[in-house]
Amino acid sequence: MTARAHLEAVVRWLNDLATISPPAPGGQELQSRIAGLASLLAGDFPPAAFSRDSFKAVARECKFFPSYAEVCAILSPWWRQHRPLPPLLPEPMPEPLPERTPEEIVHVEALVRQTVAALQHREREWPESRELPTTWKDMTRAELAEAYKRAGIKGPDLPKPTFRVVPAHNDA
Repeated sequence: MTARAHLEAVVRWLNDLATISPPAPGGQELQSRIAGLASLLAGDFPPAAFSRDSFKAVARECKFFPSYAEVCAILSPWWRQHRPLPPLLPEPMPEPLPERTPEEIVHVEALVRQTVAALQHREREWPESRELPTTWKDMTRAELAEAYKRAGIKGPDLPKPTFRVVPAHNDA
């Protein structure tokens, strides 16, 4: 919408407001007032703010043809609640990865070879015949203490287990 079309829409909106308001100054004075108000309001609000619903909201609150301050006091909060949301931003496009140089490719291949060799070495050192417990609950206290020791972690200070004999209950 052009600025001129916007201004004309605001003038029509204000003329409609003047039509339903109790007697206001007539003739040239009303037209001058409407022109001044339209110019200010068109600068403060977008075209969509001057709808049938905004007209009804302002008309409900005004007993007489309103001043600029009165229109703004009613239209500003109405517009904040009813203005359309801005469109969502499009999803960002991922930037393509740069082409790898031959030196980078050789470097990565060397790192992969070293990592695979280290994993294979560890696998050879680990005795396959030894069965590992499935959880720490399956380990004895001694095995658990040894596992903590190998890992370099101070194990929990647990009291030695004690067994209490519970006397049999006679239902005689």
